[in-house]
Amino acid sequence: MEEFPRYCSRFGDRIRELRQRAGLTQEDMMERGFSLRHFQRIEAGRSVTLRTLWKLAAAFSVEPSELLPPRTDRRPRPR
Repeated sequence: MEEFPRYCSRFGDRIRELRQRAGLTQEDMMERGFSLRHFQRIEAGRSVTLRTLWKLAAAFSVEPSELLPPRTDRRPRPR
């Protein structure tokens, strides 16, 4: 199973990618309800609460599931 810290790091990378693709700075995210330090921590790979996940989804106008990077440790399920 993928280690949790590594998954959090990949989540932070995903959030950074979405922010940059939207042409936003970390400071712009303050206008969307985040403190600068909190947003920096998210992008640095700190774990987030479900409330923060929901808030991020609203900030990027996506479903919460779209924020999650795919897991890299998936194994085929036995039949």
